[in-house]
Amino acid sequence: MTPKKIVEVSVIGKDKKGVIATFTSLLFDCGVNIEDLEQTVREDFFLMRVKGDISGLTVSLTGLEGLLSEAAKKLDMEVSLNTRQSSGIKRMALMVTKEAHAPEAILAEIKAGRIQAEVAVMIGNREELRPLAEREGIPFFCFSSKIKEENEHNIIELLRQPEYNVDLIVLARYMQILSPEFTFRYEGKIINIHPSLLPAYPGARAYRQAYDNGSTVAGATAHFVTMDLDRGPIIYQEAFYIDKSSDTLQDVVRRGQDLEKRILSRAVRMFVDEELYMHWGKVYWRKSPYSDGTCPEVGHLPSIS
Repeated sequence: MTPKKIVEVSVIGKDKKGVIATFTSLLFDCGVNIEDLEQTVREDFFLMRVKGDISGLTVSLTGLEGLLSEAAKKLDMEVSLNTRQSSGIKRMALMVTKEAHAPEAILAEIKAGRIQAEVAVMIGNREELRPLAEREGIPFFCFSSKIKEENEHNIIELLRQPEYNVDLIVLARYMQILSPEFTFRYEGKIINIHPSLLPAYPGARAYRQAYDNGSTVAGATAHFVTMDLDRGPIIYQEAFYIDKSSDTLQDVVRRGQDLEKRILSRAVRMFVDEELYMHWGKVYWRKSPYSDGTCPEVGHLPSIS
């Protein structure tokens, strides 16, 4: 039996008739056996991902890419052909700003062998964490334009390069709001860590919001990023109590950041190990991450009295 050679074709653009038929027919005519097809439309944006076996390809890969590009041009769509074969080790991009605790936690887990993945690239909107990337031998790119569209265009172009093609994008305290066009393009492949128990306190300065509002419980949430700010499907979250008689805002931030490291690392590991899946906008676990006993329920946290 001829071994399979799987590629992924991604098509994105304004929704219109005939896109699915055009590309699936083209792939069929070129001898590609479609193994999986996923398509969705959000706010008039269309995204389709097709996984196909090219072991019976009747044209060259270059020829296939040319035909796909030609079809995309006629429909005013964008198309990409990913031919990178999986080695079993997933590759990720870390997007950062200036806080080091989250990316350092991911790198430490990789070094310890608890996350079986590699960081292909680190992308920042500031220069503060370039030394961290250089110390770890990771390519670092800074896109700091005040024009969001320019930054996102540059990031997309970077991630299109074969050496930076990744399975996962991790927002490791990346303090920028991504546009719907960007998040839609990578939907299901972007994990964010947010410093609150979502859906409570979305947006910026979540710990301050909780502290100023007199909350007695705070926490952090790892979630997939969607077009809706901080409303993406929740992967994993943990909580801690706030002692209103003694805790300062700095205490809350420090404890929250410690929690963020653990939660983000766990969410990334679950993604890499394929221990989770999404269905109709909800995340399901294939096995419980609580089985190691490291995360008690909020109701069983130690009393602060």
